[in-house]
Parts: sequence; C-alpha cells; structure tokens
Amino acid sequence: MREIVLLPITYFHVVFTCDHALNLLVRANRRVVYDLLFEAAAGLLKEYGRKYLGGEIGATGVLHTWGETLELHPHLHFVVTGGACFLGEDGQLGWKHAPANFLFPVLALSRDFRDRVCDGLLKLWREGKLHLTGECANLDVEALVVGMRGKKWEVFIKPAHGQGVTIFEYLGRYINRIAFSNYRLLSIEGGQVRFKYHDNRDGGKEKVMTLEALEFMRRFLLHVLPNRYVRVRHYGLHHSSKRKLLQQCRTLLGLPYALPVVKPLPVVEWLMEILGHHPNQCPRCGAVMMRRGEFGPLGPVWIWLLTLLGLMVRRKATV
Repeated sequence: MREIVLLPITYFHVVFTCDHALNLLVRANRRVVYDLLFEAAAGLLKEYGRKYLGGEIGATGVLHTWGETLELHPHLHFVVTGGACFLGEDGQLGWKHAPANFLFPVLALSRDFRDRVCDGLLKLWREGKLHLTGECANLDVEALVVGMRGKKWEVFIKPAHGQGVTIFEYLGRYINRIAFSNYRLLSIEGGQVRFKYHDNRDGGKEKVMTLEALEFMRRFLLHVLPNRYVRVRHYGLHHSSKRKLLQQCRTLLGLPYALPVVKPLPVVEWLMEILGHHPNQCPRCGAVMMRRGEFGPLGPVWIWLLTLLGLMVRRKATV
C-alpha cells in the first residue's frame, strides 16, 4: 500500500458488498466488473462528500474477493476521511468535520450503489464489453440485472479507531496476501483438503471444512486477479495529484504544512513485523543463521557436471 498521510480526524470504514448473482459475470469478466465496482463506489463517495460535507473527501479502496470458505465474494473496503475540505465564498479554504458517528446515510448509499452497478452492467452489455462464455454463455444479462435491482445490497459504515491507523493496518495485512493462509490448513490426505474457517452466520465460530482437492483448487483460483490488476486505489485527498491540497488541509487542522518524513524500514525489520521472528531464524533450533559468503555463478561445465550427477543446480547459492 502506498504511503498515506493521515489527518488528525476521525476516519470511517465503508464496506460495499454485492449481490451473489453477480458472481456469474465476474468469473468471465473480472477486470471490467471489478473496475465497475471501483468506479461506482468511489464516484458515490465523492458525490456524497460534496452533498453532505460540502467539499472534497479522501478515500482509499481495497478489493477483496474471498470469503472464509474461499467462495467468490467480491466486495470493497474503503477508508474515508471523516470530513471534507471546501472553498468558501471568500475564496478561503476551509474544513468541515463529519459528525462523530455518522458519515453518510447508509440506506441511500446502498441503494445508489446497487443502481449504479446495475446501470453500469447494462451499459457494458450494450457496448459489447461483457463476454458471455462458459457457465454464463446463455445468461440473460437484462433479466439478471432486473433480479439484482429488486434486492437490497448491503453497505456498512462505522468509525475507525485510532484516527484511521487501525483500519489501515488491518487492510495492509491483506494487500500482498492470497486468499488462503497456511495456518488454516489442517491436512491434505486422500485427495481431500481440511481447513479451518470462521462461520460468520453462526456468530463467528471456528469450524472445519473438508473439500475435494480439485474443488479446493477451483475455489483458490477464483481469486487470482487479472495480470497487473490494481486492487488498491486512492481518491480525492488521498490521490497523489492532491498532495498540495492535503498539505493545506493539514494547516487547517493545526499541523505543519510540510509532510512528515517517513524513514525507510529495512527489509529485515519489515519481515520481522510480518513473520513475528527473524527471517534467518532456523525453524528447528531457533538460532539466527548468518550469511558467511556467496558462491559466484556456475560455469557451463560445472552446471553440466552437477546435472549429470543428479544434483540440483542453482545459479547462486548462499552459505
């Protein structure tokens, strides 16, 4: 996640969820449908910011595609500033805080998000930008949209603790991770995979699920994003083009105009934060292994000889 400079204000965590009927189209049109979700959600947040706060908000969105059981569940997490900057009638920049426990009317936002996504799908369909292949080859897009428009879509909004730090840390843990973590895996035996999950429909209780290996692989691969797809996006005050405006907002809120200098975190310290231990720590004895030297690149003759002996060849080895 790119560096975000937080303001001394309340931030809000906003989650946009979709009707599961959309999954058929998603599987055949991941890039265009995910882009549509971002455009609809971010566009509405900016519009609501102007309507209810009278100015420009900041927002950072993250795409998630999975649920606890690895089924396809596209949804967007946004971190939104609890306030907006505006230009007064006197030409001076000002800041308006959002109420402590209220950002935008959630029912209206849910309805508008549903309608904007549905309208966008119809537009993509009429422009020939949706590909109906595989399991959705015979899908009636217009009928699908009518069905989705008749349902309630859920949008959740709640204040984030710690002036946004907590929610950014929470989302940051998922940026470079995949849909499944090793600690959840219990066994792989007899062509079956057993893993832990939390059942959110049963109060978040931890349970065990068993899937056929091919079904597990199918679910896992649902969450492989299109090549070079950007799943973290910044809008408004969080966008790099608004850097100077963000600095002006800092002065309005009692902070220095200059942005804080963030010291680069050494790779070893960064890995220790993620892993919880030194990356060179031996998994058996716990001792930290130290690099003593490196072999140079192997020549063609040595590579041929070692391969002939059945030994694994690497271009560079560390001892």
